[in-house]
Amino acid sequence: MAGVLEGLAGEMIAAGRTAAADIWDQIRTFAIPELKKIAVQIEALADPDSPWSRAEKKLLFKMQRDAAVSVSTLLPHPGGANLDTAASARDGRRPEPPA
Repeated sequence: MAGVLEGLAGEMIAAGRTAAADIWDQIRTFAIPELKKIAVQIEALADPDSPWSRAEKKLLFKMQRDAAVSVSTLLPHPGGANLDTAASARDGRRPEPPA
């Protein structure tokens, strides 16, 4: 499953780079490791032997998704002042939580 994890992390990093294009050079040393950690957490939700119920997995997935958006769009700006940019940076696609 390492390939899936690397692919997920790569897509998250690419999305972060796009969403935070104007400040990516300033945040990349923080954002890349954080997005990789989030990808690990999302991948763990797909484990059929995980201790979480489906409802808990959905909630945990949403929390991880929101954290990934925050890393690239909200945290670099004091007080989360970039909420409008964060909302417009998303292209409307929402990945489905793992089964």
